[in-house]
Amino acid sequence: MMTSQSHLFLKRSLIVATAASLLAGASAHAATLYNNIAAPIPPNAKNYDQTSRPYICIEGGPSIAPGQSANISGDKEAAVRLGGCNDNWYVGWLSLHATASAISISNWDPDALFEWSGAQISANQLTGTIRYATINDNANLAMPLSLNRALPYVGVNLSGAEVNAEVDPYTIPDLSEESQGTDVSDLNSVNQYLSKNFNGVSKGINIIRLPISWSHLELLQQGSTVVNPLYILNNNYWDSLIAPTLHTLTKKQIYAIVDLHTYLRYPEYGVEETPDGTVDLDQTHYQTVWADILKKVKSDPDIDMNYLMFDLVNEPSDPITPQQAFAAQMPTVVYLQNNGFTGKILVEGAYWSGMHSWNQDYTGSNTPTNADVFTKANMINQGVRFDGADVGQVIINVHQYFDSDFSGTHNSCQSAANLNTTGINGFNFNAFTSWLTSNSLKAIVTETGVPYNNNTPPANCKQIFEGFLDKLVANNTLFAGLTLWGGGHSTSPDWDPMYFTPNSWQYTSMIGKLIP
Repeated sequence: MMTSQSHLFLKRSLIVATAASLLAGASAHAATLYNNIAAPIPPNAKNYDQTSRPYICIEGGPSIAPGQSANISGDKEAAVRLGGCNDNWYVGWLSLHATASAISISNWDPDALFEWSGAQISANQLTGTIRYATINDNANLAMPLSLNRALPYVGVNLSGAEVNAEVDPYTIPDLSEESQGTDVSDLNSVNQYLSKNFNGVSKGINIIRLPISWSHLELLQQGSTVVNPLYILNNNYWDSLIAPTLHTLTKKQIYAIVDLHTYLRYPEYGVEETPDGTVDLDQTHYQTVWADILKKVKSDPDIDMNYLMFDLVNEPSDPITPQQAFAAQMPTVVYLQNNGFTGKILVEGAYWSGMHSWNQDYTGSNTPTNADVFTKANMINQGVRFDGADVGQVIINVHQYFDSDFSGTHNSCQSAANLNTTGINGFNFNAFTSWLTSNSLKAIVTETGVPYNNNTPPANCKQIFEGFLDKLVANNTLFAGLTLWGGGHSTSPDWDPMYFTPNSWQYTSMIGKLIP
């Protein structure tokens, strides 16, 4: 008869044997998976490993970092994310099947904004490259209406391609039919901007400004610095996310402003975002980036250069002086003119290129102002050519907001009477128009706006905004156009008071004054 002690020993032996058998079976069906998938940005870019490389985030673990491996068995489900397995960019969902001898991909379901180019698994190594999915051109977008606009160019900004420390495909302006109706689309809004009924009359814009990021387009090579840069062109950003919108707009004879949203600063990719970054005053760096853009444009038959404008640097700001802002841009103007660019070239001054600040010295030490430096004679001395056209190729680009510090960051406005003020805290409108006249130059206002405020004008805002528009119309021989700030599907009133839509009071006021 078996004693209770013998029975217990046998039971334990069976448990151990069964566990060993299970482990042996699991081990027999396990294989090692290697993650060698490449990132959307070039592999020799600075911060490549820290910001953009794909992780395989297996449900229940383990996570497989770039260049690493892990043993898996049976059927596994995994998210692919860029930069880590927490709240990092979601690229797609991967189903894997592992046997003792091999691992196979049973399903790949990418997010609509990403693609896995060359996806394959060979010798248990996942390879290929994650790319930003290409936005499709839209051949069915309407052309701008033929209207008697008070200024030659009337339009809006579509923000989004310039934001964040890394490329964010969710914020990029998208005019494709495929994305229509989704939360990444701008098509319905732009259709209304192009043609909307106002009291029985269809009215619409003819120009769109597209801010882009310098560091998303040109990445620093590993080992280089902002001071001594070696740039790598991020073709995926331009070819997949920027160029398609330029195709769509220029083919329909809608003017497109490509705005390098830099503040004369270079923000390090994956670390900083505009307006942060290192002040960069080296004129060769700006000539390089615009040479790259021009090369892209000239090699692309689907972009009509005659409907392009290049905004060389957005809002050079403190501690940058007018002389520095001028010196950084003029060689690029000359380069573009000498190398076949036929569109408009927009130049911006220091102090955020404010119209109100154009003739003001904010240093208190008799420093030359934008008005002193950006004269037509000074530009000609630098080799810039003026063609004598009514709206010449080189245009002064200014911004104007109406809150207490002219920043466009407050939910309030000054009194309309202040439009006639002068001096360091004034609007200085007449001083600016006199300067344009004396230099035989024209200006364009590519940023202006007033608070959305739940579509209810705050005190003074409607009056001062419409008063400003009246002044532009009264001086329409000096102003080439205006683009309203605050548009784009990624813009929100939660963080930008200037937010607007086709149904906003600000847009209605602009159309009412500039397209009577």
